[in-house]
Amino acid sequence: MAAKLRRVTSAMERRLRRETEAGLACRMHFPTRWDPFFKESMTLADVYAYPVAHFDFHATQLSWNIGPEAPEAAENKAKVLIRGASFP
Repeated sequence: MAAKLRRVTSAMERRLRRETEAGLACRMHFPTRWDPFFKESMTLADVYAYPVAHFDFHATQLSWNIGPEAPEAAENKAKVLIRGASFP
């Protein structure tokens, strides 16, 4: 399972490196009833940030010393990680 995760995340990172600012700004409709992290309209950058926000939200739920955080807080944290990352 770890090898599969590395393959998938490596492929996503390669794809993200090739994305342009204009590409990351493209939007499309998402059904908000599917997930609390989905918004009516999401950019490609939002879609790349989604797995991080989703994971952080559930990791926080499972933590013994931190209560569940709102989806918006985890989503903002993920967006900072995506935008703040340097991709040479």
